Amino acid sequence: MQIQTFKRFYGDTCQLPVKLTHPDTDAVYDSALAAKLIWTLKVSGKDSDLEALVQKDLPSGGITKREPTVAGIVVVELIPQDWERLQPAKVYEWDIQAEEYVTGATRTLAKGKFSSERDITRLANPSIPIFTHSPESAGTSLGLIPTTDALVAEAVPSSSFVHFGSSGLVPASAALNRPAHGFVRSATAAGGTVAVYNAGLLNGLSGLIPPNTYWLGENGQVAATPPSAGTIQSLGVASASDSLVVSISEPTVIST
Repeated sequence: MQIQTFKRFYGDTCQLPVKLTHPDTDAVYDSALAAKLIWTLKVSGKDSDLEALVQKDLPSGGITKREPTVAGIVVVELIPQDWERLQPAKVYEWDIQAEEYVTGATRTLAKGKFSSERDITRLANPSIPIFTHSPESAGTSLGLIPTTDALVAEAVPSSSFVHFGSSGLVPASAALNRPAHGFVRSATAAGGTVAVYNAGLLNGLSGLIPPNTYWLGENGQVAATPPSAGTIQSLGVASASDSLVVSISEPTVIST
């Protein structure tokens, strides 16, 4: 069986086109025969399945059959979360196993090596101020362009995340199910107006650990871990102990 080698940029969403061959004949394997496929990545083939670093399967997710199936190509997709247990430049081993519809036989159809290299850009949003000749950005703090100026309904702290409520801007809150819609740089009392941003670099924080992800907490503040109930929403990645590269995710609400 041929060793298939893949190398990708660390942390990227990427696809691995895997060629399937019958282990007994080395003939191209028709992927339509497989009721189930499972792809496993480990430090070593000697490791147990409990020590696997990444797994993908079909039909649950992460593996798709490419047409025509007689070509024997399936595509394994990695997403950024899959890289959390991997290290750049390290070489890992993988294989893909099938369970067949008709015979119920289990067969290993491909194996290989997988490695990565560090990319230059590692975050989805800018981590430092971006300066341009655009007149719209002139005079704005750190080159950020406000999304809007909003009326404040409840006092908001400086360097905090905010929610657009029915009567105006209020502090975002996981417990109160107020998802973050943006952030402010200045503390503002009720009745005032404040510039709201939805992406960029938020300074004025403390105790952050790069490159950890931070979550919505209470009173517009960030939390190191997501809550067990209420609104679960990631807000961005720490670039320094006092700075967050903001990338606000869609919220998920969990009821107790």
